[in-house]
Amino acid sequence: MGRTLNFPGTHKILALPYPRSCCSGQDDDLWKKKVQDFIRDKKGDPKLFGYYFVTMGKRRFWFEKWKEMAACQRKVAGWVREIDANHVIMSASWLFGTRH
Repeated sequence: MGRTLNFPGTHKILALPYPRSCCSGQDDDLWKKKVQDFIRDKKGDPKLFGYYFVTMGKRRFWFEKWKEMAACQRKVAGWVREIDANHVIMSASWLFGTRH
């Protein structure tokens, strides 16, 4: 979970917790708790600019199942918004470049 995208180096864009299966329906309650606990812990950071989704190198999945992935991101974005309405939520890091 220690992945941080610097944008620029004075601000942070943090990787949201993501389930191993990329889009999971089986463990949504556990996943939601993990995401919301993460947001509660991080949202007060004065350097925080926002959050992004990590796909762990599963670009092929994105291209083949983009509708499922988009629905998954909308669901997670809703969970984030319940806790933090003040920071941006970006799509997968590979869509805008990473610098770790």
